[in-house]
Amino acid sequence: MRIAFFGYDFFVDGLKAVLAAGHELVYVQTMDVDNQDYNYNQQVQHLAAAAGAPCFIGKLTEAHRQALLLQRPDVLLCAAYGFKVPVATLAPLPCVNVHPTKLPEGKGAWPLPHLILRGVTDSAVTLHMMTEDWDSGDIICHTPVTIDPDRDDLESVSAKIRLATVRLLADWAQDIPGHLARAQP
Repeated sequence: MRIAFFGYDFFVDGLKAVLAAGHELVYVQTMDVDNQDYNYNQQVQHLAAAAGAPCFIGKLTEAHRQALLLQRPDVLLCAAYGFKVPVATLAPLPCVNVHPTKLPEGKGAWPLPHLILRGVTDSAVTLHMMTEDWDSGDIICHTPVTIDPDRDDLESVSAKIRLATVRLLADWAQDIPGHLARAQP
């Protein structure tokens, strides 16, 4: 399938798992990041360049939206993209999002610190259909993540989330149409 990716390097290994399953990267929309401390987008930009896919940085503009639709993606995969994706303007393109906690309980832009502070021990990475509302839409699938409140910190929980995302997206990539069809409220 033809994949449009919205995100940055935090979940790049998940994107690589999707591409390793034989899917084609046709478009990338990433964010402006510092590429020095914690936030990077160089790997997604390199993947786009290697695939010959257009890559844009920043919020999706009307010009970007038109460029995206010209690539005729079969699905849009969003993973750690910091701007609201106007999914209604992309219909009928299926738009799915990787959320780093179990939904609907873990809604929010960066919920990992809240998991740690609340002492959550059982969470998940969630793949869900995107709607105009943040972190809502039918759930496609979850992959469990166990958190040890005595040992885990933000770095270790983030690493667990990234690894779980690779497993989640590798599984999803084996049957994207089937997974989309089985999404549940």
